Amino acid sequence: MTSKKFRRNPNAALVRKIREQQKMEEKAQRNDNMSKIHIAMVAIYFISNLYIIEEFNHLDLSLLGLIKLIAFLIGFGLLIPIKFYRKWLTISIYEYLILNFITIAPLLCALIIFTNENFKSDIYYESYKIESSEWVKGKTIFYLENNQYEEKEYLRSIKDNEEFEKFGTENFSIFFYDGLWGIRIIEKKRVH
Repeated sequence: MTSKKFRRNPNAALVRKIREQQKMEEKAQRNDNMSKIHIAMVAIYFISNLYIIEEFNHLDLSLLGLIKLIAFLIGFGLLIPIKFYRKWLTISIYEYLILNFITIAPLLCALIIFTNENFKSDIYYESYKIESSEWVKGKTIFYLENNQYEEKEYLRSIKDNEEFEKFGTENFSIFFYDGLWGIRIIEKKRVH
């Protein structure tokens, strides 16, 4: 008798499996809550990156240092398992990766820069004798005594549109704050 049932409907198990998959897909489509998250991800991406770009010129941080910081934060974001997100979101592995790359890492980087600038030490300055200077591509580059900041040209240069104090041409001073996370903040530059 069992053989007759099998002969009558040999695909019953397959049909049952297909129906279960269809029900799961319908349920997933009804409960998809990622569209609002996508909009928030894009907004956070642009706001965070605009803030980072705006504040980057005031930091004693090279472009390579910023890239290393963002790479570290991407790795940190990927340490949070996807099943943590799946408790509240219908998130795929691709959305998880994109979430970490364009939302979590830039947001954490912006928060680090924000807290670094708002919790800072007292101001101090460093002053060096100017040995020579040259104008290159919209900025004046100063060559300081003992090749100070030779590898950090952004510290010893002043862009044409950058505000600075000028009282002479013999010394170059940089005023700094130490930030909460150890990234120095450039307050102002002075030529005197």
